[in-house]
Formats: sequence, structure tokens, C-alpha cells
Amino acid sequence: MAADDTATTTVGARGTIGGALTELRARLEADPAFHDLVHGLIEADAEAGEPILSIGAPDGIRPALASARATLSPIVVVVPSGREAEELVDDIRSWYD
Repeated sequence: MAADDTATTTVGARGTIGGALTELRARLEADPAFHDLVHGLIEADAEAGEPILSIGAPDGIRPALASARATLSPIVVVVPSGREAEELVDDIRSWYD
């Protein structure tokens, strides 16, 4: 980093980069599909009866979606194992300051 660069980056226990991706999330918001998912502008299935949105997405975008949505309201993310839950928590933390 240059001497005049004030950005700080911390590396977590699992090698995650804390806060390094916050600016990238703002750029992702410019993508219409990402924006619509985050802001709940996707129409729910009328037969579902409840406002539940199940998203199938590539592993790499899941933490970005989760962190962006969590800035608006609490969310629940379901993963198949405790190990994957721990990894996802670390990954999501990389999207916050």
C-alpha cells in the first residue's frame, strides 16, 4: 500500500480479509439482478403462501448477497453442515467494515 492510503485490512483466523470487500458490494448493487435480490424486488411464488425466497446461487456470491440483505433486515441462511456455517460466517464478515 502507498503511504497515503488509509484503508486498513485485517486477516481473520481462517485467512478471510475483514472489510476488504465493502467497496465491491456497492459496485455489485449496480447489477440489476443483484439489486433486485437484495431489495426483495423478485416476485414470490403465489402458491407458496408465505414471503419466502429460496436462492440457488454460486458459492462465491452467497456471502455478498447475505451481507447486503442483512444491512436491510435480519436474514437466515441455511447450510448443510457446521463446518460450512463457520466458513460462511467468516466469508460474510469479509463484506463488512
